[in-house]
Amino acid sequence: MRYGLQFHPTFQMKLPNWASLNHPIAHRELTLWQKAGRRWRWLWIPFLTFPLCCAAACGLTLVPQAIADSSLAAWLFTIVLPLLIALWGLHGFATWGLSLFTTVGAATFIARERETQNWALLRITTLGVREIIGAKIAALLYWLRWPILAVLALRLIAIAASVIGLAGIFYLIPALDPSVAIPPELQLGLTLGVGGAGIFGAALFALELFIGLFYNCAIGLTASSFLRTSASAVGIAFVAHLILTLFVFAPVQQIIGLGASLIGVAFIPANSPDVSFLPLILPILSGLLTYLANFALEIGVIVIGLIVSFEQVKRLAE
Repeated sequence: MRYGLQFHPTFQMKLPNWASLNHPIAHRELTLWQKAGRRWRWLWIPFLTFPLCCAAACGLTLVPQAIADSSLAAWLFTIVLPLLIALWGLHGFATWGLSLFTTVGAATFIARERETQNWALLRITTLGVREIIGAKIAALLYWLRWPILAVLALRLIAIAASVIGLAGIFYLIPALDPSVAIPPELQLGLTLGVGGAGIFGAALFALELFIGLFYNCAIGLTASSFLRTSASAVGIAFVAHLILTLFVFAPVQQIIGLGASLIGVAFIPANSPDVSFLPLILPILSGLLTYLANFALEIGVIVIGLIVSFEQVKRLAE
C-alpha cells in the first residue's frame, strides 16, 4: 500500500510507505521526539535573547553619532544596522541549533535501538533496512518542520532586509555626505544589481539549508550505525563534524582564497584603471566558488555516509 498526495485529479505524487507518519517506525520515532522535545522547549529563550541583546548593544554605540549629526539619514542608519545584525545573528543561532538537533537525532537512529534491546525485535520483522532508516529520517524531519521553516524564513527575511538596506545606502550616502554625488542612473543600476544578487543568494541559501540537513543526518547516521550507545554515537558525530571542518572544508576554502589572490596578483597590473573592477569581482567569485565547493563536499559526505551506513546496518541485520 502506498500513500499519495493528491494535487489534481489527473496528477498524483506517490510516496513510499516509510514517508508516511502512519508507518509504525515513523509513528514511534515521532512520538519519542515529541516527548523529548517537551523538556527542551525553553531553549528558544536564549536563542532569541542573546542575538537581540548583541544587536541592541551595537545600536547603542551608534546613538551618540546620530544625536550629533541630527539628520534623518543618520537615524535611519542607526536603526537599520542593528536590525540587520539582529536578523543575521538570530539566523546564525537558529541554524546552529537546527544542525545540533539534526545531528543528535540522527545519531540515535540505530544506537538507541541497540541500547534499548529493540534492535533484535526489528530484525525479525519484515521491514527492510532502507524502510527503517527512511522512516526514522522522515519522522525526524517532520518533528523539526517548524524550526526548518523558521530558519528558511529568517534567511529570506535577512537577505531581503540586507538587499533593501544596501540599496538604501546608495541613496543615503549623498544625504550623509553632500560632497559625494551618485548619478540617478548609477543608483538604479546598483539597486538592480543588488536585487539580482539577493535573489540568487536566497535560492543558494535555501538549497544550502536542505543539503545541510541531509549532511547532518548522514554524519549522525554513520556514527549511530557503528556504535552501541546513543551517547557515544552523538560524541563521535560531533568529532566527525570537527574533523571534516578542520581538515576538509577549511583547507578547501583556504585553497580557493589563495587561488583568487594569486590570480589577482598575476592578472591585475599595478595602477591599471582598465581592470580596476577586478579587485571587487575576485572576492565575490572566490566566495561563490567556496560556497559551491562546500555544496560538492557536503553532497559527497551525504552519499558516502548513506552508503556506509546502509552497508553497516545490513550487517547488523544479518
